[in-house]
Amino acid sequence: MSLTAVLLFVVLPYVAVGQLVPALLFRRMLSASVRTPEARALLAAERTDFAAWLTWCGGAVLVPLHLVPFLFPGASLSVLSWRPLLLVVELVGWVGGALFLVGIAVNGWRRLRDPRSGVLRGGLEVATLAAVLAATVSGAIVAVADRWGSAWYTAVLVPYLRSLLLLRPDPTGLSGMGFWPQAHVATSFLALALLPFSSYPLQWIRSWFEFWAGAGEPRSAP
Repeated sequence: MSLTAVLLFVVLPYVAVGQLVPALLFRRMLSASVRTPEARALLAAERTDFAAWLTWCGGAVLVPLHLVPFLFPGASLSVLSWRPLLLVVELVGWVGGALFLVGIAVNGWRRLRDPRSGVLRGGLEVATLAAVLAATVSGAIVAVADRWGSAWYTAVLVPYLRSLLLLRPDPTGLSGMGFWPQAHVATSFLALALLPFSSYPLQWIRSWFEFWAGAGEPRSAP
């Protein structure tokens, strides 16, 4: 196993999880820095526009498609062995990825262009946006270029992820795959490492609750 593989697929995943505590402490600083009226107005509008719903619809598709096989790999492989259902899952996953990609790209472009953004155009926010976009784009490429991604995700990536959870990391199966699957895994862990330091998680959570609450007026920004 090369040093690059060890860094990307063994060290990076544990770093992504291990920095959650300092990230929560950092969030207090971030919350204080976005309390200006301009930033609050931008965040409130961001949670209720069409791009937010695209992001959430895409996320509502992608999260179960990744989580269910992780929790029930045997049952998932049995279900996906039926070709028509595998085709449906692949199509649904591609649509979900496209929705999420469009939503987060529109949201990020607005932040970069809006002079009110302030700290929302800072280095961490831009790095987080770039990592999320890279993970989503690489995932979309995998879904298009590599057939039956749902099946090999369950057969190859789920055992790798479970090995990380058991503190016995084994990226052997992943190291034998092509560039784009490896890029998708690496950029996903990079995004996971950066997300807690950004405003995105709280924005997504609040937009979700405001959507289901049917809020006529946005709630206060973080």
